[in-house]
Amino acid sequence: STLGTTNRFDMVGELVVLAHHPVLLAADTIAFYRLSTNEGFQLSPDPNRRNNRRIPTTDGQRIVYSALRTLNSTSPLREAIASFEPNTRTETDLTCLQKRTSPDHCGVLELGATPTGFAIDHPPTGGMCTEPGAIWQRYDTPEPKLLSQGGIVYLHAQGNVVVWSQANPQTKGLNVVAYDTQSGKTSYVDPSVHAQLHARTDGRYVVWADCRNDPKCNYGNWGNTDIYRHDLQTGKTELVSDNPAQQIFPDVSGKWVTWQDSRNDPKSITPHLDWARIDAYVKNMDSGAEHYM
Repeated sequence: STLGTTNRFDMVGELVVLAHHPVLLAADTIAFYRLSTNEGFQLSPDPNRRNNRRIPTTDGQRIVYSALRTLNSTSPLREAIASFEPNTRTETDLTCLQKRTSPDHCGVLELGATPTGFAIDHPPTGGMCTEPGAIWQRYDTPEPKLLSQGGIVYLHAQGNVVVWSQANPQTKGLNVVAYDTQSGKTSYVDPSVHAQLHARTDGRYVVWADCRNDPKCNYGNWGNTDIYRHDLQTGKTELVSDNPAQQIFPDVSGKWVTWQDSRNDPKSITPHLDWARIDAYVKNMDSGAEHYM
């Protein structure tokens, strides 16, 4: 390990990837850890911030991330989506998105990787400065596909599925959308008038934090959210947890669902606003057993 801070991580199978900010350097870089072999590796950081790597994600085999590229200290920055192969230690730029006026200028907000391609919430014509959109691109083609234009949040991908939340014109709610990378079908997972936040998928199941039990809950005010899981194969949606406190940031792997929970702090249901006590819980959806972690 090296001194610094970790500001993001992702894990699929035995591969853990993270964004690392080394002490005394201005640039973020990418590191990975393989659980089966206890092997760790960090891509060499650039002290001049001309090769800043961020927002890592993985499909369990490769690492995909955003990288700022420039030939020298005077040439313009360009943002690329790049991949790194842990087995061969090779880095490849998959696509070049746009010029950047600075390392902190508008750029990719979120990335998701699958075995066949990657998804980003960045439209072809801009980044945070415009309405972000969902884009899908296969590894074997340079042509991106625009999945949704404008107002998308919480993008995630795994298996053959990309999920995100966006305004549903029928229900007027912020609802979870799923895109099947094999069939090309896009659909709302569980249409609702209530906001659905922080969607995650394992390729079959989709989980999210739901606002249906708190009329004041929305994208800007999470409130008393509850966790729900949807089965993309059967079309069934089921409750995971509706404890009176706030449940937020769920994730899913088969029968297991995890989330952050503020039930053990009687003073608050909004830990993201006032630093209340936050605990981790996990539930076996087959047995119904819930455990404090």
